[in-house]
Amino acid sequence: MEVIMTREQLLALGYTEEQVNQIITLHGQATQSLRATISQNEATINTLNGKLTQIQNQQQNPPEPTPPENTELVEAQKQIAELRAEMNQKDIAVYASSKGLSGEHAENFLKGLRTDVESAKLAIDSISQIISESNKTAIANLEKQNLLTTPNPDGTTGKGFISYYRLLTQNC
Repeated sequence: MEVIMTREQLLALGYTEEQVNQIITLHGQATQSLRATISQNEATINTLNGKLTQIQNQQQNPPEPTPPENTELVEAQKQIAELRAEMNQKDIAVYASSKGLSGEHAENFLKGLRTDVESAKLAIDSISQIISESNKTAIANLEKQNLLTTPNPDGTTGKGFISYYRLLTQNC
């Protein structure tokens, strides 16, 4: 129960004006200090109420527990991935061999293709085509060279055949 006295009531009780001023000043200081404490307590209560609400929500909707990691399963998955990669590399090597790509340079080339079988097959087909065209060009050049060195029926070397060969190739 709070008792509030006015200035007049204090003066009527026989206090001097100076004493009444001191009482009012002390009362103001005490009141101000109490109001600050009340504000702090209200802020603390609000914080605690927020935490309580959060805890209650978590209890109503608990998070899904994460299953412990099965190390055997993880290890088996790693082994499967390694075996797939190894199988893909072997498939790539077999395909390359079927296209005539073999040897150290071919192996170095295939290492760069890793385990992507489809991309590797495309690359191998392209390289195989390049090699085939290169071989055809080399054979054609060799045949031309043979024509130059083949003797003519009259005993001269292939100059007559060259003109004849050019006529044949231009008309084709």
